[in-house]
Amino acid sequence: MENIKKFVSKRIVFPLATLKWKVFHPKILPRLGMKFIIDPQVVPYYITNKKTFQRLLPLFDFFVNENSIVLDIGASFGFYSIYSSKIRNAKKVIAFEPTKRSYDLFLKNIDVNDARNIVVHRVAVGEEKKKAKLYYEKNCFGGNSLMGKGARYELVEVVPVDSLVPHADFIKMDVEGAEYDALMGMKQLLVQSKPPLIFESSRNDGHIRSLLASLGYIFPFAIGHNVLAVHHHDEDKINFLRKVYEDFQGKTGIRINLKKLKE
Repeated sequence: MENIKKFVSKRIVFPLATLKWKVFHPKILPRLGMKFIIDPQVVPYYITNKKTFQRLLPLFDFFVNENSIVLDIGASFGFYSIYSSKIRNAKKVIAFEPTKRSYDLFLKNIDVNDARNIVVHRVAVGEEKKKAKLYYEKNCFGGNSLMGKGARYELVEVVPVDSLVPHADFIKMDVEGAEYDALMGMKQLLVQSKPPLIFESSRNDGHIRSLLASLGYIFPFAIGHNVLAVHHHDEDKINFLRKVYEDFQGKTGIRINLKKLKE
């Protein structure tokens, strides 16, 4: 039965969805009021991960306002950047997206949404300035990594965040295994600004959490594979954030599992 479901999804559902997207894009996302042009090859990824995208939105609703400077590291086609700009009315969004395909789509989505307070850097982030290979799969959306191996890659510029950004109020980071190197390149910003940070995690993230803990961060909970890190000075906000997530789940029907992390 499971094999039949996989066959139907691969051979029927995804091709039809891709065709629909080719004909009707840009598409207005339900309830969000944003438009996005997406490469038809990644429609299956978007369909299967739509709720995953939306699960992080309460964090932006809670932490981002008209006075906020937001960093979107690993911005892809710009979903969270444009949400911060157009829905949360952030003061400024500074985004980093090194891959050419995603960067080009991001620029188109900025135009489609008239999001003029977004600055996009086509670079990867790391501890030091250098050139590096960014590996990817042919038809893969997301998953591009400085840490991987493979036949396909782009040569990209890597820069420390501290060399470009002096202050931030909220950071979203999705850099596929390069989190530690990225954080080492923004230690000055983290010490001075103490922004809340959401990052994609794995089972082997102890060194990442140790680094952040040494800078005064705590980890109240995870949302799926994403870990929320807040400076201990903001610990009193966590109970309010839990209430925001309860309200979000009630309104959308999207199940949220806030997992307490093991120390």
